[in-house]
Amino acid sequence: MSEQFINYLGIWRQETRKKVRNCFWTKAHYKTAVELLKESWQEHGADPETLIYLNNALLEAEGKNYYTIAVTIPMIDTPNQREKDANGAKEIMRGIAQAQTEFNLGLFEDNNELIQDFPGKNFLIAKRGQRPERKGINNRIGLRVVIADDAHREEEAKARARLLVKQSSILGVIGHWTSETTLAAVDTYQNGKLVLISPYAMTTELTTNPRNFLFRTVPTTEDETDILVDHLLNIYQRQAAVFYTPQSPFSSYEWQKFKQKFEAKGGNIIKVQEDDLSKSKFNANKALEEVRKYGETALVLFPDGNITDALKNSIELIKTNNSRNLIVGGWVLYSPKTLSIGDLKPLEKVVLFVPWHPRSSPNQKFTEDTDKLWHGPVNPTTAMTYDATRTFIKALEMSKKPTRKGIHKTLASPDFSADGATGTIEFKKDRHRKNPPGELVHIVPCPKEFFGLAFVPLEYDSCD
Repeated sequence: MSEQFINYLGIWRQETRKKVRNCFWTKAHYKTAVELLKESWQEHGADPETLIYLNNALLEAEGKNYYTIAVTIPMIDTPNQREKDANGAKEIMRGIAQAQTEFNLGLFEDNNELIQDFPGKNFLIAKRGQRPERKGINNRIGLRVVIADDAHREEEAKARARLLVKQSSILGVIGHWTSETTLAAVDTYQNGKLVLISPYAMTTELTTNPRNFLFRTVPTTEDETDILVDHLLNIYQRQAAVFYTPQSPFSSYEWQKFKQKFEAKGGNIIKVQEDDLSKSKFNANKALEEVRKYGETALVLFPDGNITDALKNSIELIKTNNSRNLIVGGWVLYSPKTLSIGDLKPLEKVVLFVPWHPRSSPNQKFTEDTDKLWHGPVNPTTAMTYDATRTFIKALEMSKKPTRKGIHKTLASPDFSADGATGTIEFKKDRHRKNPPGELVHIVPCPKEFFGLAFVPLEYDSCD
């Protein structure tokens, strides 16, 4: 293992880190690491980083050959700088860890000593004899995952991309978390001819210039704005005011596309002065006073991907509005921070676009498995990462001897398809996803949830 990837993430438990640090050297030590990591999983809860390391250690302990992919995650600075916000990183790692575990457990006989008490063993894979035959990929070859932290910063994203491109064993990368960091890094992967699958970056600006090594399992801003525009017009809401982050490529492109589509279908956009969600002194009261001069108007919120204060200001706008005006918004608002308002009243008229929801998932087996593995439902980020991992796995299965060039050729084939959490994954010529997933959700009371609230698909009235 390259020295750059031996340092574990800051979210990993100190006691576990100390126990396993010296285990990753010989086959015998890897077996010890497997047992220690299984203990950590049991003692400290379902931690996705632990599960990824556990998979990697299992392959080494059993002497299995493996192919390697990488995932980039964002460890975000918090205001006090003493700790990192790891929520986004964990959501991402749950998806890749689950797909990796499904794949690697299929290598072993049910009675193998090391996979006893292995997370997911009893439900993630079918019993031997009931498993689909692996085609193309050698039955003894597993999947190893490298984790790279880009710190949710554009310069770090570029640096991580350069490092990953140099690691010849890495056959593909999943990332980055936002459109901003993806835009910063994408040309490094393109120039290095290393496939990048993006499960989260929605801005169409990524493919304005030809970048044939970038594939997306996520819908684009075009898909999102189509659904939001149609929703407003279907409920006879023909006037809207948009709030966004002007300096964000992702947010500003959403605003442009929404305006273009809404006006083309007969809608009217109200331009307000206080529309910049990223402003440190954003004034929600002033913004609403401006809007209400024009009568009945929907509020459209497009905060950036947690680069500025836009999400915080969006939530303040929702609270201040207190359900007087209808609000629609993008996937960024599908967040515990929105639910942390803790009171249904300001949230009653909020409708959001998401690429996936467990309640309406076309792959209910995935939803059931996530409930068991992670002790509860997961969010769209986890589902989209799972899809990206399944896409790489299928490309590996279709190759006799996978290479970076071969993976790219396989994914670019018009005949390529893979099954994921959100349904069938296929790509168009521009590397966007065919028939991209997407739906609308709203917020309902849910006493069993931490904040007493939950996101559910629009057609449901309760969380049950």
